[in-house]
Amino acid sequence: MKQMNLHALKFFYEAAGHRLAGQTVPLSELVREPFIVREEDSATREQLIALCRLHRIDPPEVGLQFKGFNETVRAVTAGYGVSFLSALEVGDYVRRGAVARVYVEGVHETNPIDLFRRSNEELSPAASQFLNFVKSQLNSRQRQYISSAVVR
Repeated sequence: MKQMNLHALKFFYEAAGHRLAGQTVPLSELVREPFIVREEDSATREQLIALCRLHRIDPPEVGLQFKGFNETVRAVTAGYGVSFLSALEVGDYVRRGAVARVYVEGVHETNPIDLFRRSNEELSPAASQFLNFVKSQLNSRQRQYISSAVVR
Protein backbone atom coordinates (compact mmCIF):
# COMPACT_ATOMS: atom_id res chain seq x y z
CA MET A 1 0.00 0.00 0.00
CA LYS A 2 1.13 3.49 -0.77
CA GLN A 3 -0.08 6.22 1.57
CA MET A 4 -0.43 9.95 0.95
CA ASN A 5 -0.92 12.24 3.91
CA LEU A 6 -2.87 15.47 3.59
CA HIS A 7 -3.91 17.78 6.39
CA ALA A 8 -6.99 19.94 6.95
CA LEU A 9 -6.85 22.87 9.34
CA LYS A 10 -8.95 22.75 12.53
CA PHE A 11 -10.21 25.80 14.38
CA PHE A 12 -12.62 26.81 17.12
CA TYR A 13 -15.99 28.17 16.00
CA GLU A 14 -18.81 30.05 17.69
CA ALA A 15 -22.11 31.50 16.47
CA ALA A 16 -21.42 34.56 14.33
CA GLY A 17 -23.02 36.97 16.82
CA HIS A 18 -21.18 35.65 19.88
CA ARG A 19 -18.87 38.05 21.74
CA LEU A 20 -15.81 35.86 20.97
CA ALA A 21 -16.56 35.45 17.25
CA GLY A 22 -13.61 36.82 15.30
CA GLN A 23 -11.67 37.58 18.49
CA THR A 24 -8.28 36.27 19.59
CA VAL A 25 -8.28 34.70 23.05
CA PRO A 26 -6.09 32.37 25.08
CA LEU A 27 -7.24 28.75 25.23
CA SER A 28 -7.62 29.10 29.00
CA GLU A 29 -10.35 31.71 28.44
CA LEU A 30 -12.10 29.83 25.65
CA VAL A 31 -12.50 26.63 27.69
CA ARG A 32 -14.68 28.55 30.16
CA GLU A 33 -17.37 28.67 27.46
CA PRO A 34 -19.89 25.83 27.06
CA PHE A 35 -18.53 23.37 24.51
CA ILE A 36 -20.34 21.35 21.92
CA VAL A 37 -18.36 18.15 21.45
CA ARG A 38 -18.48 14.95 19.49
CA GLU A 39 -19.12 11.59 21.12
CA GLU A 40 -16.63 10.03 23.52
CA ASP A 41 -13.61 8.46 21.82
CA SER A 42 -14.04 10.59 18.67
CA ALA A 43 -10.75 11.80 17.21
CA THR A 44 -11.84 15.45 17.42
CA ARG A 45 -12.77 15.16 21.09
CA GLU A 46 -9.52 13.36 21.89
CA GLN A 47 -7.58 16.06 20.03
CA LEU A 48 -9.32 18.77 22.08
CA ILE A 49 -8.48 17.00 25.35
CA ALA A 50 -4.85 16.50 24.26
CA LEU A 51 -4.63 20.18 23.33
CA CYS A 52 -5.81 21.15 26.81
CA ARG A 53 -3.27 18.81 28.41
CA LEU A 54 -0.52 20.28 26.25
CA HIS A 55 -1.45 23.77 27.48
CA ARG A 56 -1.81 22.47 31.06
CA ILE A 57 -5.43 23.49 31.44
CA ASP A 58 -8.54 21.54 32.34
CA PRO A 59 -10.67 20.43 29.40
CA PRO A 60 -13.89 22.38 28.87
CA GLU A 61 -17.21 21.41 30.40
CA VAL A 62 -19.42 19.59 27.92
CA GLY A 63 -22.52 21.65 27.17
CA LEU A 64 -23.88 19.37 24.46
CA GLN A 65 -22.63 16.17 22.86
CA PHE A 66 -23.50 14.86 19.40
CA LYS A 67 -22.54 11.93 17.20
CA GLY A 68 -22.45 13.80 13.92
CA PHE A 69 -21.03 16.92 12.31
CA ASN A 70 -24.40 18.30 11.14
CA GLU A 71 -25.91 18.23 14.62
CA THR A 72 -22.76 19.76 16.08
CA VAL A 73 -22.55 22.68 13.65
CA ARG A 74 -26.29 23.36 13.94
CA ALA A 75 -25.92 23.68 17.71
CA VAL A 76 -22.99 26.08 17.19
CA THR A 77 -25.06 28.09 14.71
CA ALA A 78 -27.91 28.27 17.22
CA GLY A 79 -25.54 29.76 19.80
CA TYR A 80 -25.35 26.85 22.24
CA GLY A 81 -21.57 26.98 22.52
CA VAL A 82 -18.17 26.70 20.93
CA SER A 83 -16.83 23.71 19.02
CA PHE A 84 -13.53 22.50 17.57
CA LEU A 85 -14.12 21.67 13.89
CA SER A 86 -12.39 21.07 10.58
CA ALA A 87 -12.22 24.25 8.51
CA LEU A 88 -13.12 22.25 5.40
CA GLU A 89 -16.32 20.92 6.95
CA VAL A 90 -17.51 24.24 8.37
CA GLY A 91 -16.42 26.45 5.46
CA ASP A 92 -19.90 26.88 3.94
CA TYR A 93 -21.31 27.97 7.32
CA VAL A 94 -18.51 30.53 7.67
CA ARG A 95 -19.10 31.89 4.16
CA ARG A 96 -22.83 32.24 4.90
CA GLY A 97 -22.04 34.13 8.10
CA ALA A 98 -23.70 31.56 10.37
CA VAL A 99 -20.56 30.78 12.39
CA ALA A 100 -17.25 32.52 12.91
CA ARG A 101 -13.82 31.43 13.92
CA VAL A 102 -12.48 32.15 17.38
CA TYR A 103 -8.72 32.66 17.07
CA VAL A 104 -6.82 30.95 19.85
CA GLU A 105 -3.30 32.02 20.77
CA GLY A 106 -0.71 29.32 20.12
CA VAL A 107 -3.11 26.75 18.69
CA HIS A 108 -2.44 25.40 15.18
CA GLU A 109 -4.11 22.02 14.77
CA THR A 110 -4.78 19.89 11.73
CA ASN A 111 -6.96 16.96 10.87
CA PRO A 112 -5.11 14.18 9.02
CA ILE A 113 -6.54 12.97 5.73
CA ASP A 114 -4.92 9.73 4.63
CA LEU A 115 -5.31 8.37 1.12
CA PHE A 116 -4.22 4.84 0.28
CA ARG A 117 -3.63 3.03 -2.97
CA ARG A 118 -1.95 -0.15 -4.10
CA SER A 119 1.77 0.50 -4.45
CA ASN A 120 2.18 -1.81 -7.44
CA GLU A 121 -0.54 -0.11 -9.53
CA GLU A 122 -0.61 3.24 -11.26
CA LEU A 123 -3.65 5.41 -10.78
CA SER A 124 -6.06 5.53 -13.67
CA PRO A 125 -6.22 8.89 -15.47
CA ALA A 126 -9.61 9.59 -13.84
CA ALA A 127 -8.33 8.70 -10.36
CA SER A 128 -5.20 10.78 -10.92
CA GLN A 129 -7.32 13.78 -11.98
CA PHE A 130 -9.55 13.29 -8.95
CA LEU A 131 -6.54 13.18 -6.60
CA ASN A 132 -5.12 16.36 -8.16
CA PHE A 133 -8.53 18.02 -7.79
CA VAL A 134 -8.73 17.07 -4.10
CA LYS A 135 -5.22 18.38 -3.43
CA SER A 136 -5.85 21.67 -5.26
CA GLN A 137 -9.17 22.24 -3.46
CA LEU A 138 -7.59 21.46 -0.11
CA ASN A 139 -4.67 23.80 -0.77
CA SER A 140 -6.90 26.56 -2.17
CA ARG A 141 -9.33 26.51 0.73
CA GLN A 142 -6.59 26.37 3.32
CA ARG A 143 -4.85 29.37 1.72
CA GLN A 144 -8.17 31.22 2.07
CA TYR A 145 -8.31 30.44 5.79
CA ILE A 146 -4.69 31.45 6.30
CA SER A 147 -5.04 34.69 4.33
CA SER A 148 -8.27 35.60 6.14
CA ALA A 149 -6.42 35.17 9.43
CA VAL A 150 -3.73 37.57 8.25
CA VAL A 151 -6.17 40.14 6.85
CA ARG A 152 -8.44 40.33 9.89
